Amino acid sequence: MADQDLWVTLQHLNLGSERTPLRLSSEATNQRDAEHRLSLIVKGLHSSQNPAGIKVMMPKIWKLEGRITSGINEDGSVQFFFKQEHQLLTILDNGPWTYKDWLVVVDRWTRRTYPDYLRIIRFWVKILNLPDDSRNDRVVSEVGGVLGHVDEIHIQQPTSEQAGEVWVRVPIDISAKLTFASLNHLASGCNVQIPEPEQLQVLAPAQNPAPEGTLANENQLVDSSRTPTEVADDTMGETVGSNLNMDISDQQVHDGVPGESMNFMHPDSLTDRINLTFAVREVDAASAQGLRNPLTIPYLKDINRKYKIDILFLVETKNKDNYVQQLGKELLFDHHFLVSPDGLSGGLAIFWKDSVQCEFLDSPTLHYTDMYISEGSITFCLSYVYGNPERKPRQQLWNRMMALAQAGLYQRKPRLVLGDFNEIKSNEEKIGGANRPDWQLANFQRMINISGLQEFRTFGGPYTWIGNRSCGTIKSKLDRVLASADWQEQYPKAKVQLLDWCGSDHKPLLLQTEDNKWRGKKLFRYDNRWRNNIEVHKLIQSIWRQQCAHISPQNFAESLKRCRNGLSQWKSEHNQNSRKKIQQLQLALQKAYESSYVDYNYITEIEMQLQYEYRMEEEYWRTKSRIQWLHSGDKNTRYFHEKTKQRRSYNRITSLQDEDGNIKTSEEEIQDIIHAYFEQLYTSAGTHQVDSVLQHIQPKVTPEINSKLLAPVTEEEIFQAISSMNVDKAPGPDGFNAGFYKFHWQDIKADASWISPDSKIGIGWTLHDSQGRLIIRGSTSLGPTDTVLEAEAIALKEALLQMRRLNYHNVTFCGDSFTLFGYLEKNTHSGLQGMGPQEIQGFLQDIVLIAHDSYRFKYINRQANQLADELARNARIHNSPYVVSWIS
Repeated sequence: MADQDLWVTLQHLNLGSERTPLRLSSEATNQRDAEHRLSLIVKGLHSSQNPAGIKVMMPKIWKLEGRITSGINEDGSVQFFFKQEHQLLTILDNGPWTYKDWLVVVDRWTRRTYPDYLRIIRFWVKILNLPDDSRNDRVVSEVGGVLGHVDEIHIQQPTSEQAGEVWVRVPIDISAKLTFASLNHLASGCNVQIPEPEQLQVLAPAQNPAPEGTLANENQLVDSSRTPTEVADDTMGETVGSNLNMDISDQQVHDGVPGESMNFMHPDSLTDRINLTFAVREVDAASAQGLRNPLTIPYLKDINRKYKIDILFLVETKNKDNYVQQLGKELLFDHHFLVSPDGLSGGLAIFWKDSVQCEFLDSPTLHYTDMYISEGSITFCLSYVYGNPERKPRQQLWNRMMALAQAGLYQRKPRLVLGDFNEIKSNEEKIGGANRPDWQLANFQRMINISGLQEFRTFGGPYTWIGNRSCGTIKSKLDRVLASADWQEQYPKAKVQLLDWCGSDHKPLLLQTEDNKWRGKKLFRYDNRWRNNIEVHKLIQSIWRQQCAHISPQNFAESLKRCRNGLSQWKSEHNQNSRKKIQQLQLALQKAYESSYVDYNYITEIEMQLQYEYRMEEEYWRTKSRIQWLHSGDKNTRYFHEKTKQRRSYNRITSLQDEDGNIKTSEEEIQDIIHAYFEQLYTSAGTHQVDSVLQHIQPKVTPEINSKLLAPVTEEEIFQAISSMNVDKAPGPDGFNAGFYKFHWQDIKADASWISPDSKIGIGWTLHDSQGRLIIRGSTSLGPTDTVLEAEAIALKEALLQMRRLNYHNVTFCGDSFTLFGYLEKNTHSGLQGMGPQEIQGFLQDIVLIAHDSYRFKYINRQANQLADELARNARIHNSPYVVSWIS
């Protein structure tokens, strides 16, 4: 009894329920409201929608991943916090939303005190077949009012390109049963008849095709493209998505009860077709009657006769094995492998000739087949794919392909993947029907990337499949050819062609390969790794000073040509292949360890050189790959190598299509097409009556702007433009990239004192003490000279005379003219041994006489002579008189 009394007492225990509720201060309340004002509450409507999944996936569905924060509440709802109110309003406007194919309810936190909080989902409903004379707000409001209160009305008037549409937005109370009714338009009086409704539960989207008769009229439920994301993929016939819309018709005729269940029907069956895929030299995709279609067999024989196919894939044969086997004999194939159809659907046939050998890695199935193809000494892996029309098994296939690739199954040999994937990579690969949300396509794109595959460009149009749906004609790119970089290197001239639609809703896919290697011309390319090579810097300085000093800036291309020839010769004489150097250093390191006397200093030196060569090797492939976002030094050499091979195959022009649609493959024909195209592009057809048009155009360029545009380009502007360029971008026709100009600017830039034989020259000099402090500087402009070397000699002579006037002795004159100062440095105090440059012979004699034993000469690079260069440039540009300044 004591236990019973204790239990009763505990049941009636008062723990402060009679106390007055605690009231928060206004400051605390305001702070709470401010923190939660820009937030949404999301709650699932099905047990499979766990809050953690909603927390992770909804930002991705909304395309706001990383830009919003979230937390899970005690009641299982998820609260999302936004920084901008327009993002929050966009989510509300673009609903309703789904997660795991079930609806979720979304509401603002500020509405938490409302009676319908987390109970309302607003649908955009499209009204079909509404007469034109009834398309006004009053009628539309009454028709839409059958579903409930109409929040918004949108009436799109018809145009020449688009049919008119009528939409209403209706809030649906999820706590009640969803009701649908058949509406009929009556000619007399136009009254809306509403039969007694039948309550229906909102179901999840169907995972299997809806049975015939579920929705008798195609106008009952039709996908729309009204909102950013859609529930249905009209191409595949599947029902998935992140938001929903409904269409209703006011002219529906029902064979059954007035109220119809809200199911999401699949389009027509996708299995009534046959795909033909040819591989190796030729690889294809045909129709409702399978091989029994009267057009399929003749068209197939015509293709085989024209292209001499080595391997042929037939999918959805829908016929008995003996019939398919007999077809292979008629097509003159030597071998075959068949997968029997399942009733009236399915079926796979693989035919091949003796010219190739096929070795299956596993027993072929309808949807996936791996095999080794051998042609002579070449062997590669061929994967044939037929994507399941249903999304779930298709996604499972992508996951399986990713797992096989990550396990390294396809690393040993080049790989080719082709077939009818029944999937698109983006909405740009389809026309017609509703757009699919990006998250549905992400797994297919991920599979391609993880597998290291790149798609072949195809001739013959952007779409491979055509179909009719309730929303009209849809075209999509479902068939494609993918290949690894190794395979594309093995077959650089391979091309993919889409043949004509005939006897099938798929275009046959033809892959033609040629076993001859690509023989392109090997061109000179400046290697950015040379920037760290002292020999290269000295070589460029020597060439520019000795061979290019007399060349005018207007003939800059000639200077580049001489520099290119010098670098090409240097490259041929020096081993710059990092891979070979790595192998040599590895061998030397191994010998050092195996020697009887181990010299660890020598080993350390080799290891440092080896580290350097590894970095150079990685930088080489990074530059070749054109990958700008990933830096070298992270052991990404293999990645850079693969990207380089992909880029090469993508940029390589192996064939072109002329104006008549004919594909040309020879180099001469390709050159003719390119030449004709650009010749037509840049050839003017003449102008007529231009003045009548120009007189109505108001000039926008003022005289001040025009003077700036016509002003000569300065050296600073050129260097600024070069500095802003990425050094790894593609080089010009001369082989020099932006890195060459950026790293060697001080050696190749125009001389500061001279610009042309018709322009005045500028001279500048500075005097420094033994500690390097600037004492005096001077500059002036003088009359024109024929060459830059003559201007350098005049500048030096003027500087010598100025030092004599100022009574300075034991001065070393430094300059960046290698021809002038290099000669004087060697010959001043030993007499002029040998003839100097002929054009300045007189100046050289004057300089030696003035210098006598008081002055010496030394060559320095342009970077060290920057101040004197700047003085000379300013004097030339501004036509300055002689100015000498003492620095205090």
